Amino acid sequence: KEVLGMYVTSNPLSRHADTITAYSTAHTNDLASCGEDKSVVIGGMITKIRNITIQNGRNAGNKMMVFELEDLNGKIEVVVFTKLLTKIGHLLELDKVLFVKGTVDCNRETPSILCDGVIDIDDANEKLTAKV
Repeated sequence: KEVLGMYVTSNPLSRHADTITAYSTAHTNDLASCGEDKSVVIGGMITKIRNITIQNGRNAGNKMMVFELEDLNGKIEVVVFTKLLTKIGHLLELDKVLFVKGTVDCNRETPSILCDGVIDIDDANEKLTAKV
């Protein structure tokens, strides 16, 4: 995928497609129409990670993270601020399949998600099932 820009075999998310479809409340391609500050749950795979050191303000010197989450429909950036990063940072690694809970941020030209938490794909049935 890195060289060609597409998967030669099958998308690694294909084997999790049923779980992602069942528990996601939105998809990356329709977040622009969701509206600002809407709470969403999106399942996908982490494809790119950037660690950032905050330069200004009261959190200067602290770390935050921006990662790219790819679902079956597209990609979106997810922003994880310092406080949450200390709690969930160990769960965030390349090619990890998980669910992101957060709010939609439309302040830039492309929407992003401000992360409130993550749930491992293996724990989705237990933590995201509302009722039987």
